[in-house]
Amino acid sequence: MGKSIVCELNGDKTYDRFVGICYLDNKDIGISIIEAGLALDCQRYSNGGYTEYETMEAKRVIKLPNYCD
Repeated sequence: MGKSIVCELNGDKTYDRFVGICYLDNKDIGISIIEAGLALDCQRYSNGGYTEYETMEAKRVIKLPNYCD
């Protein structure tokens, strides 16, 4: 798409992956992915900040890893 993604990392890591929020055109990519039903909120890292964007279908079919509880 020829656009840049900007990520703000919070210093946490999980399984050698960095944790943070990434933006495309100043919109949180996590919100877009969760609203599309492709992911669920991992509350361990978001403090529940994305729960309101989860779809019922995603909740039915996606199983989060145990560390997200």
